Amino acid sequence: MYTNWLNYILRCPESLKTLQCNGTSLPFSDNIFDVIFMVIVLGEIENKQEYIKEFKRVLRPNGILSISEQASYPDKMNINEIGELLKNTGFKKEKIYGTNNNFTINFRKE
Repeated sequence: MYTNWLNYILRCPESLKTLQCNGTSLPFSDNIFDVIFMVIVLGEIENKQEYIKEFKRVLRPNGILSISEQASYPDKMNINEIGELLKNTGFKKEKIYGTNNNFTINFRKE
């Protein structure tokens, strides 16, 4: 976990609510979010399939799971690895932005 980033988030204004929780059991209702952003984080998660299943649960129908990776991070997953990970999970690859080294892939909940 990036301690400096977490400390920054926790100091955000009250208008931005923060919550630290287990990604395999999110304390939210089904179909509540329009978008989930993951920026340079997916490669660090051990039980990725459990997270993906939980993301699908909390995303609204047609919601977007947006995954970004950058070349400089040691746990970076490549485009093909991410595509394989989300294969047969109820997400459809919608669009890829950037290059093979630095990219964002948007998946839409089917």
